Amino acid sequence: MMEFDLVDQDGNEITALALSETAEVCMKATSGLELGNVVPLWYYDEQAGLWKEEGQGTVENRDGELQICGRVAHFTWWNYDQPISTHSCMKYSIESESNDADLDGLAWYVEGVTYNGTSPSRVCSNDGGNTDFDSFTVKITTDIDNPEQIKVYTNIGGSKFYLSDDGDNTYSLTQLTADAAIFNTPSVQGSCLSNSQSGTCMNLDHQSDDNGILPLTADVNLPPVIMEFSVSSGTLLPGETADVKATVTDPENSVVTLDWSVNCGYYGNTNGSEFMTPASDSGPSGEQFTAVMTAPDTLSYPIEYCKIELVAMDDEGLFSTANRWVPVAASFEFEVSGVLYDTDGLPYANQILDYVNYNCMDGVDLQDSTVTDASGNYRFNINLASCIDEFQGYGDFGAILVSYEHFGSPWSTEFRIDNSYYGEGENGTLTECSVVADGTTVCEFDLHLPVLWGPVSGEVYMPDDIESADISYFYMNTSFYDFGAHSSFGGNNLLDLTNSVDAFGPIMAPVGDLHVGHSYRIADEWNYQNNNVHNYSTDGSVVDLGNLQTTVPVVVTVFDVNNAPLPDINISFTSRFWNNNDGGEIDLSGTTDSNGEFMADAYLGYLNVSSSNPSNYFYGNVSSVSGTKYIDLDSTLSCVVEGKFVDVFGEPIANEEFTTYYNSNSIDFMTDENGNYSITVVPMVIIISQVLITRPIIIVMRM
Repeated sequence: MMEFDLVDQDGNEITALALSETAEVCMKATSGLELGNVVPLWYYDEQAGLWKEEGQGTVENRDGELQICGRVAHFTWWNYDQPISTHSCMKYSIESESNDADLDGLAWYVEGVTYNGTSPSRVCSNDGGNTDFDSFTVKITTDIDNPEQIKVYTNIGGSKFYLSDDGDNTYSLTQLTADAAIFNTPSVQGSCLSNSQSGTCMNLDHQSDDNGILPLTADVNLPPVIMEFSVSSGTLLPGETADVKATVTDPENSVVTLDWSVNCGYYGNTNGSEFMTPASDSGPSGEQFTAVMTAPDTLSYPIEYCKIELVAMDDEGLFSTANRWVPVAASFEFEVSGVLYDTDGLPYANQILDYVNYNCMDGVDLQDSTVTDASGNYRFNINLASCIDEFQGYGDFGAILVSYEHFGSPWSTEFRIDNSYYGEGENGTLTECSVVADGTTVCEFDLHLPVLWGPVSGEVYMPDDIESADISYFYMNTSFYDFGAHSSFGGNNLLDLTNSVDAFGPIMAPVGDLHVGHSYRIADEWNYQNNNVHNYSTDGSVVDLGNLQTTVPVVVTVFDVNNAPLPDINISFTSRFWNNNDGGEIDLSGTTDSNGEFMADAYLGYLNVSSSNPSNYFYGNVSSVSGTKYIDLDSTLSCVVEGKFVDVFGEPIANEEFTTYYNSNSIDFMTDENGNYSITVVPMVIIISQVLITRPIIIVMRM
């Protein structure tokens, strides 16, 4: 779009040229246009709030570049737009059959019969003088012998009602899609907006009396209302039953008919042994109806969710539906076992493991401990009878905690095993969990401690009002999520800063998406502050800790497609810090200078920068206060990213294909025989995933 904001030599606004005078306006032609193409010109009418067509432009060669050029006589927002040729327009006015009054209280929609898609109505601004007309944008008919077709509907009381043709050019409403009126779409391009060259908007009833007015019987029979739908039991075992209740009221006080159904299992795999008693029922409006659900005898998975559905219908065939979900467990006894692997990728013998689940009913927490054997094997026997009933969605299956030492520092890893009971793999096949003969659900779940570690170090900046002698410890917390193993890594490392409060580290921490938060203790009172850093190299990372109100100079540069700095670009700049006592934010906006730069101070911590025209953004963290930080937006300068992929045992992933995604682009590449890779990309957030084994690795690149 082009905005013309013109003034004369005295500073007075110019919005129009002298009578019969025009000025040429040009815009770069988009792809798909050729020399000689004619494209309509549109201007924005600010009072009407509409784009209106006025004039046209022709695609010409200007200095070796294709441009659309036309002439205008007044100035506001202008744009060249070619209407989409696969759309057509149908206009209508739905009125009461009894008094011809407009039925303005209903919102109307169309859905395709011969194509997938829905469209809402929109107000017409060029409808032959009748301002009561609205319109639909629909798919154009390209084959007269096989026209595209639509149905028109509205929503009343949460139910869909279709226009039904009464056979005399009047209409009524129906819930039955088979009784809905079918309208053929036009074979000409059209629009109901203000324009003169985008085609004709045809009447919705062009197949009948063709005046665009559809008389509708205003008396609408509403469907029954289902309330107080409840199930007596939260979780069932195979073959158990549950009482189901619902109150059904018809607004017209009609007798209601009920159909009960239940379906269990994932991917539609069910043995069909679940059922409802009775399957159907009827009675007066306002009555509470009851039924009994019987769970399936056997399950395809350790836990399945059964959908109980109720369809309530009045004596004219209008209906409402409602449903409830009930989990069915093969048993409440779960056996979780597997092998714990150490940081060297080998089985971890004689190590204590703790199981915890804090999301059970009535405040009952499950806790247990075990010790791995000489081969690293472990086993927990868990009764989840008090936990499954509280499942929301897929619920909480608990976690296994491992506390250990590495490089002389204490660490802990928490393996969230929420997903293990799914028992699902590709196409729904059983993988980690299965049900054995005695009804116990057995889950095989190997635990892998991080195998790649790198040093983390940095400076410590404490508030000015804190004396060094008051500081006893600095506390660093890290977390790491392994998508492939359903585990999160948490490390709690207590740093003794009694002798030095100016710096910490190097401390060995896992390589990966490493988040570093920290707190300090003064006279046994904890103060919490957060910062984050990404650690993707065994060479290590630097993250400064302490007083997050320390600021760092940041220079943002915006580039165009030719890699030239862009001046006068709007910038939004946000920096935040947080601790347990206070929080703060730097929230700035401005424009880039003549060098395409925007300069500001940022807190040590979270940073978000965005630009307009071109629209681009950066998000991340300022992890160090040393030196000026530089952020390039839309730069096409490239970086070489090198690294190595290893599996959960620390072994190289050789000769495997990976894909990197950045800025809507993707590059496929291969690792060599040692698992090494090298790719060239522009600086930004890059996501790399393995093609066959989806395990995302996020790489943050900054210029």
